[in-house]
Formats: sequence, structure tokens, C-alpha cells
Amino acid sequence: MNNGIDLNKTLKYVKEIKTNTDKPIILMGYANPLLSYGVEKFSVDSKRYGVDGLIVPDLTLEEYDDFFTSDFNGTDIILLITPTTPTERIKLIDNKSSGFVYCVSLTGITGIRKKTGGKNLEFVKRAYKNCINNRVLVGFGIADAEDVRAFKQFCDGVIVGSAVIQLLMDDDDKYNRTLEFVRTLKDALNN
Repeated sequence: MNNGIDLNKTLKYVKEIKTNTDKPIILMGYANPLLSYGVEKFSVDSKRYGVDGLIVPDLTLEEYDDFFTSDFNGTDIILLITPTTPTERIKLIDNKSSGFVYCVSLTGITGIRKKTGGKNLEFVKRAYKNCINNRVLVGFGIADAEDVRAFKQFCDGVIVGSAVIQLLMDDDDKYNRTLEFVRTLKDALNN
């Protein structure tokens, strides 16, 4: 926001990116900017500009139906589960989510961690077992190929944010280090 980014600019960037790729674009952000923009207006504009999915982490399952009306049909709404989510709630979230379920692998905030703990792995196993309607993608604390290898048999993919952003900020203008890093993650997932 300090750099002048708002939902209008974000949607214009989505439209521009979509002219060069058919890869899905998922936006992640909080409910307040969507409420300020106008939820109904955002549902229309996000489709028009090419948004494929949304993650709104501060909306609870109980608020889902009031917020994501039929105006959002055709847009994947990705819900999150965490290590503190009870098994029955994981199943409810799996039923409401579309596209995939975002499995937050640890408690706390996003970022690069030193090691993936056994408790985290046990939670991811439980989540993967109980999500039967959607793919499960694991994120938060995934920082390298070792983390990917630790989780890959208990998920359908990984989400890497902080490590990629950190590399992008320090990389050359062709993003060679970042692209190589992403290739190592992909290789760890596929082999």
C-alpha cells in the first residue's frame, strides 16, 4: 500500500499477466479491502480481469456464505486449515473450498524457518487424509527442496512465498537465481 498498490492496480496487473499466460492467478488478501472496493463489484471485476481464485484468510467458515455469494461462481475460493484446526472442521472446510485447500503447515506467521518439525508433518498427514474433495497444497515455512521432500508424499503441491520474494528482491534483472530456485523446488516435488 505504501507503494500505491490497491485492488484497481492489482486487477490491471492480473489482466496484463493474463495476456501472456494461461496459468491460473490466485489473489490472496484480507476482507477489508474487498469490502471497501465492494464485494459484488469485486466479484464482477475480478472475473473480467482474469482472477481464477481467491484466498481471504481472515474470513471464517461461518462467514463464507454471506461473503461469497453466487456472484463468485466460477472463481475458486480457497480456504485455509492450520495445525489447530480440528479434524471435523477440516472436513467442513474441504467441502466449502474449491480449487484446493491451503494447508498452513505451522502455527505462527509466514516466513522462512530453520526446520520442518515432526508435529507439522503429522498435521499435514491428517489434513491430507481428511481432504477428499480438493487437492491439498502446503504452505508457510516451505523454504527449500528439503522442505518440499519432507511434505511431498502428504500433499498435492507446495506454496513458497517468502523464500521466492526474498530471492526476487536480490536477483538480477532476468531473475536467474529465482528461476533456478523454483526449478529445484519443482524437481524435489516431482522426483
